[in-house]
Amino acid sequence: MSRRRAHDVTDLPVKKPKFLNKRQREQLKSSSAQPSAPVKPQKPHSSTPHRSVTLPDEKHGAASPVRGDGNAKFKFDWNNDEDTWGDVELIGVPETASNSTAPKTNNWRDKPLSEMTPRDWRIMKEEFHITTKGEVKQPKLIRYWSETELDARLLHRISQLGYTNPTPIQRVAVPIAIAHDDVLGVAATGSGKTLAFSVPLIQYLVTIDSSYLQVEYQRPEDKKQALSVIIAPTRELALQISENITALVDGLGFNVVTLIGGHGYEGNLEAIKKGAHIVVATPGRLVDALERQLIRLDHCYYLILDEADRMVDMGFEPAMTNIVSQLPSEKQLQSTIDTRIFKVTKRTTLMFTATMSPAIERLTQKYLVKPTMITVSAETSTPNIDQHFEFFEEIP
Repeated sequence: MSRRRAHDVTDLPVKKPKFLNKRQREQLKSSSAQPSAPVKPQKPHSSTPHRSVTLPDEKHGAASPVRGDGNAKFKFDWNNDEDTWGDVELIGVPETASNSTAPKTNNWRDKPLSEMTPRDWRIMKEEFHITTKGEVKQPKLIRYWSETELDARLLHRISQLGYTNPTPIQRVAVPIAIAHDDVLGVAATGSGKTLAFSVPLIQYLVTIDSSYLQVEYQRPEDKKQALSVIIAPTRELALQISENITALVDGLGFNVVTLIGGHGYEGNLEAIKKGAHIVVATPGRLVDALERQLIRLDHCYYLILDEADRMVDMGFEPAMTNIVSQLPSEKQLQSTIDTRIFKVTKRTTLMFTATMSPAIERLTQKYLVKPTMITVSAETSTPNIDQHFEFFEEIP
């Protein structure tokens, strides 16, 4: 019996691969159901390796090399019949995005307040270029006015006056001042400082014992008691502050008294008869009113110094020291029932300045108790100024 010789790999028949499009595959599939013709025997293929392999061009019938000229551009002749994935359903892709469990947003503006993380608060401060420094624990910043615990009437007035979103200085100063902590705010003019100290001041007034305001404070002698004082360096700034606060307290039952030079005391006396809930004054005029006993500071536990750097430059530091010396001390406050009436344990002092100087640091040590220093850089303190230009033709 003869032994059959083992076939070498090179002796096996080799066919050139040919790509079949979708239509051709379907035709091949349908024809496979019919009896197939006998297969012709293939001639043995040469084992000599080829340096290049060419495939027939289905479109033109000419042979083209697999690797063409490196500089030639490949042409994509797309045919709908060659769409091999048209009827294939992708795996793992949901039909709708509603089934996705991924968070919709990571921005602090869109998160519920309860989901804010320490990282979100830090990003928020960095975004508004806010830096704080102080000994006391700092409360969270304000994202929106509606998220604050302000009196509903005050919130309504803020909305009516068109204050939509807090400015950077307001976001950080308001919650600190509402907690009755002292504030040293460093921010440029036009950054919203007036509202930053007006809102916590009004919130303080609405928390005072209503029986005191409705009974004791209605006596003529007690109406001279200033419940809060705002000091500004110039008459123009004092008038501007007075107008803004008057609009905020509209309907809340609080009276604003403005003491500035160039005006007689007759109008001030009439205003004081309605109550000195909020006194806005220049330093010299307030000292004069105190000497004339038109105003008293026995129950004043809220002091605001606006543009303190300008007051120092204008030589008002002695007048400010005189005013602060007439305010009740913390020891005097705690020895009376004022802690129950005004619901405070110490005086709240807010001081705002555009620049820091040795004089401001000295005033901070004299007037403020464990203050929180707030700095808002110039990137976010652009003044809210509307500029209008008119162009005229040159007159010949």
